[in-house]
Amino acid sequence: MLMVSDAGGVDIEDVAEKTPERIQYVYFDNLEDFTISDSLQNKLNFSINEFNQFKEIVSNFLTVGAVGSSYDEEQVASFSNFGSVNVDVFAPGSKIWSSVPNGKYEYYSGTSMAAPNAAGVAAVIRSFFPKLKARQVKKVLMNSGMPLYPTIENPDTSALVSSKSLSRSGKMVNLYNALIYASK
Repeated sequence: MLMVSDAGGVDIEDVAEKTPERIQYVYFDNLEDFTISDSLQNKLNFSINEFNQFKEIVSNFLTVGAVGSSYDEEQVASFSNFGSVNVDVFAPGSKIWSSVPNGKYEYYSGTSMAAPNAAGVAAVIRSFFPKLKARQVKKVLMNSGMPLYPTIENPDTSALVSSKSLSRSGKMVNLYNALIYASK
């Protein structure tokens, strides 16, 4: 699997040229301003517009979207990935107080801030319940989360939609609830 993020600096054309047989599935974090050559599209064997239609291929892979600090129609961050097929759960990802070099801190936003939040919850669950398999931890995170606001703005269209149309769970990870859920 190749994961491509707008912040990742991966040259997908270069990767596909060197190892096209290893690319079976490509996940694009941000398709805004993304272009792909015809030759690469032929190597990948699918249209970029089809990426949101991929079904889950492994049960232990968690895809995380980002939410902001508000509990309202704008709860899902405008920059977040989303989709009822390809996003499992949301996590805080806006204005995250982050460490930077030289012992300083700054606010950062992005799905790259949300993913460590979800990973932290998963790590705590695994430390308390080490016999749980990765797919079980994923289920805990998805089922125990806090429900998102009932109707949320779709980041692409601004139309109000159901939270379940923006992720598979319609929830945001919550450590306290995850610990309770996992203990049952």
